[in-house]
Amino acid sequence: MGIPPWRVPRLIPRLGQSEVHIWRFDLSRADPRYFALLSREERTRAGAFYRSQDRDRYLSGRASLRLILSRYVDRPPQDLLIETGEAGKPALAGIVGLEFNLTHSDDLSLLAVTRSGPIGIDVERVRADIDHAAIAGSDFSVQERAALKDLSPCDLMRRFSICWVRKEAYLKARGEGLARPLGSFVVSITDEARLVSDFEDPSATEHWRVDDVPCAPDYVAAVAYNARACVSALLDGSAVTEQFSLV
Repeated sequence: MGIPPWRVPRLIPRLGQSEVHIWRFDLSRADPRYFALLSREERTRAGAFYRSQDRDRYLSGRASLRLILSRYVDRPPQDLLIETGEAGKPALAGIVGLEFNLTHSDDLSLLAVTRSGPIGIDVERVRADIDHAAIAGSDFSVQERAALKDLSPCDLMRRFSICWVRKEAYLKARGEGLARPLGSFVVSITDEARLVSDFEDPSATEHWRVDDVPCAPDYVAAVAYNARACVSALLDGSAVTEQFSLV
């Protein structure tokens, strides 16, 4: 089953036990009323940003997260208690069975939601201002470095970015973060996304699935989740946030 196309939902679709929903948001538009949805800690953090652009992105991201999750659990967005666990992975306190993960790069944010177990998602803008070969040479696995070797600068930039988001999504799903060496497991860098091997968990390829997430030009994204589940919906969150702004 392939990844479905993006659509704008009128209602939050039902989330089956083996399904994954992925939402996207534009973080450049922050309604001042979003502050009322945030926790005290979130409001303090929002106010600490020096640049207004960064503050607006954070405010919009956290409010959008709360607005969407509130629909799945049927609670007011401002009443949700979002905890941060080890390696910075968020979770809903007091809610059993709903897992989510949030990522952003510049003005683009993606939210993955599922009932199938732990999940991780990552998005990155494809950037030319970093030394892709040097980072891959120091951090990636032997197999990944070999696959990236001898590529043209343009191909290297994009394939490196694809490899990076697949690895980040997998680590986030496992709740391990970048404390774990990136070279301790292998993902594909071809158009077919997959977990190739995990040297610390040989059975991981049976339990985890990695998919690419289509998004905006110059961005790449990936999601990692239970191998028995599937991405059933790609959802544009603009209608949900605009609906709140009109209230």
